[in-house]
Amino acid sequence: MQNDALVNSIIEYVENNLLYVECSDISDSFSSINRSYEKIFFSITGLTIREYIVNRRLFLAALELLKPNVNVTSTAFKYGYETVEGFSRAYKSFHGFSPSVTKANKDNIVSFMPISVSISYQGGFKPKTFITHRKSMEFKCAVKNISYNSSVPEIQMMKEEVLGTNPSYKKGVPYYRLVIPTCGIPDHFRYFICTDVETFCDKEIQVETIDVPELDWFVMEKQTDSDIEGIFRSLYRYLMVSKHDPFDEKYNKIGNYIMEIVTNDNGRAMCQILISLG
Repeated sequence: MQNDALVNSIIEYVENNLLYVECSDISDSFSSINRSYEKIFFSITGLTIREYIVNRRLFLAALELLKPNVNVTSTAFKYGYETVEGFSRAYKSFHGFSPSVTKANKDNIVSFMPISVSISYQGGFKPKTFITHRKSMEFKCAVKNISYNSSVPEIQMMKEEVLGTNPSYKKGVPYYRLVIPTCGIPDHFRYFICTDVETFCDKEIQVETIDVPELDWFVMEKQTDSDIEGIFRSLYRYLMVSKHDPFDEKYNKIGNYIMEIVTNDNGRAMCQILISLG
């Protein structure tokens, strides 16, 4: 199954079972089709499957609360929350206001409609790709628990706290970024920025040591003068929609690690995405 068709199938399954679906249900249905279905979904949509489900439910919950004689408690339970408090926190984080004042803020409801994926790729962007072997690596990483519902501003704030407004690659210091999708806190994931601890701007930020074993890696790389995030988005898009396939008979599945690396290359940022190979 092509990646866009896989993502559309996952979304159709979620939409048909939105009030009751769990991530374990999706695993039961799609892991046999493609063991990397979660990474493919995230790379194409920019969302985890859990984040997609939460966003859809919170949007529909707002529409529910616009109806007459509908209360917050029944809506919270209908859309999968065990407590009104948990629902209210998630709702306010997503929409910017409490569920109890939805009718007064109907023009400010954040819309989140079903995603439909249709991909074509022609010409233009083509990164350098190769397979390399790396010895085991140890990183001292700044780490924070990031909310799925507000990940973009939280990650940007963390990067400024850790690296400052002048990215470390301009100082000749590479940095690495890693994601661990669960952290023991509901609706959050762990986000790591790994570099020389001496370059951290906020010396009080939590630091952990991460060990990555010796592995083979598929690498995509591209230079940029300024738009680092734009290059990373393009690299992920290229991987998902191009016909280039590093996962042949020898490397028959994606491994457990994805790293983003930014280094200094004669004053320009060299952006690399490394995907461990199983």
